[in-house]
Amino acid sequence: IPMPERPISIYTAIQSESAPTVTPQSTAPDTRAAITGTDAALEGITFYLWQSESNTIDFSSNPPSPSSYTGNRAGDATGDATNAITFTSASKPLYDKTGKYAFLVGCWPNTNANSLSWNIDGKTDILISDLWCAGTYLAPINGTESANGETPLTFKHRLAQLEVFCKAAEGETLTDVQATWGKIKSIELLDAYPQMTYDATTNEITCTGSKKEISLL
Repeated sequence: IPMPERPISIYTAIQSESAPTVTPQSTAPDTRAAITGTDAALEGITFYLWQSESNTIDFSSNPPSPSSYTGNRAGDATGDATNAITFTSASKPLYDKTGKYAFLVGCWPNTNANSLSWNIDGKTDILISDLWCAGTYLAPINGTESANGETPLTFKHRLAQLEVFCKAAEGETLTDVQATWGKIKSIELLDAYPQMTYDATTNEITCTGSKKEISLL
């Protein structure tokens, strides 16, 4: 009897972040990237799938070529969603019937390219998961098996958020503050890479492009 196809099912998480510390003399700036919670819905995620006979992949020595798929994350805004991935690409990821291990990496947002590259513009969050094992045809893992020590495919924030606070010294008047901070015309981050790239052939994240100044204010 032929073995039926078994689709790969994924439940995901988003890395949590600590909220910025806000003192009575300061106000948190509205510069945080769009993805700030662990329950966000994501559309147009690029997934790379590797099938390997081993339960690990050595990317330094002839790794298997990945296949790419596109999917959406349901999110949990209503409190009862599963954070499951719905694959929207024409083909869906399937387990190999010979027992190979399935490995995935998820990248967001989707740039519609084989080698994903993003511009670092200070407005766009970049989420890339670590390499995650989805098990095998006979022993699938979907990310809900926390009781067995398994964790879901987790999207990680690959950018650091810089926050600048102008803080008045104790006892300073508004006139004093205006005299001190009113002279600032701009705040810039120097020698910053303008792009980030994920290469699925090596599973590496690199910063690329000619270094430049990025305006913070």
